[in-house]
Amino acid sequence: MVTMSGSCGILKWHLLGNPLCGIIGGHVNKAKTDKDWSVEMTRFKMDDKLVKCMFCATALFSAAAVNAVEFSKAGYWEAKGSPRRVETMTTGWEFSLDDFKTSKNVTLPHSIDEGELGLEASGCVNRQQPAWYRRRFTWKKGGVRQFLHFEAIMGKSRVTLNGKQIAEHFGGYLPIHVEVTGILKEGENLLEVWCDNSNDPSYPPGKAQNVLDFTYFGGIYRDAYLIETGNAYVSDTDKGGVRITSNPGRLKRRISTGCAWT
Repeated sequence: MVTMSGSCGILKWHLLGNPLCGIIGGHVNKAKTDKDWSVEMTRFKMDDKLVKCMFCATALFSAAAVNAVEFSKAGYWEAKGSPRRVETMTTGWEFSLDDFKTSKNVTLPHSIDEGELGLEASGCVNRQQPAWYRRRFTWKKGGVRQFLHFEAIMGKSRVTLNGKQIAEHFGGYLPIHVEVTGILKEGENLLEVWCDNSNDPSYPPGKAQNVLDFTYFGGIYRDAYLIETGNAYVSDTDKGGVRITSNPGRLKRRISTGCAWT
């Protein structure tokens, strides 16, 4: 029997109970006939091929592990020597449905339904109401400029940092990306989010949920990040294009969605 153990794929040949243990271990059973030896040697050759196949497979898996796929953070790939630093903000959140009269700890992504509906979530049976989130965290300055990035918050939302409203957003399918340089402070910070997925004709989809063929859950249902950059940085794409921006008057060049330079 061939087994593989350990993360590095060490192959072990277990001889106990193996009909070839007499051959491999050097113990020859002289009572065997020529036909018996022929059958066992054929099995040995087949098992030897199996070992070689297992060894090749292990080598391929090990190579894949060494060259494991890396994932972007907030839409950006980490680059060696870059001043951009991205901190994932998925843990440490408090969640409430009654403005923190009661609350519980949650992680992102999070839905205000919290899976209680299972797969039967269509037909306007999901919760539609305001919800509150907050996160206390300690920060030490590492870059020149700082940004908060929410991949999506369902419905309409307001984001507040240290008592100052920094963003108001309508719609749950696009990110919220806002600069917080000067508002974020070294030491303790308080980040608060209010959101509401109730029916609202003022933003897409604009229709009452009971006439739609899909349901959209409320809450911060995607990841959130704190991004730090140098003085010059590549902006987020939520403003309809890519901008390379620095201090006013030094450099400001934009590539619009129409590929025109301005």
